[in-house]
Amino acid sequence: MTSPFRFVMTFALLVGMPAASHAQFPQIGPSGPSGAQVAGAIAGTAGVTSLILYFALRKPTVVGCVHSADGSSSLTDEKDKRSYVLVGDPLNLKAGERVKTERQEDQK
Repeated sequence: MTSPFRFVMTFALLVGMPAASHAQFPQIGPSGPSGAQVAGAIAGTAGVTSLILYFALRKPTVVGCVHSADGSSSLTDEKDKRSYVLVGDPLNLKAGERVKTERQEDQK
């Protein structure tokens, strides 16, 4: 086989085959996603957005008892038994008092 013949045959196959296959599978109805697929995509996007907003905007709370030792007050969480040091004393909290407060993460 010569090079020009090979080129012509390759070109004919590349151009002719897609046209023949398109004739075998004509487009019958509208193309694109179905209504259920669109609804599923919207529901999934709404769910993911809701989770992101919940975790980004929620304010974690600590519920526990106040303990006083060595002149400083601390709060022990009832859920995970973590201890938090209370800075300042604006509310005059007494030892043994049960309180609920919003937790603020330390900015490092």
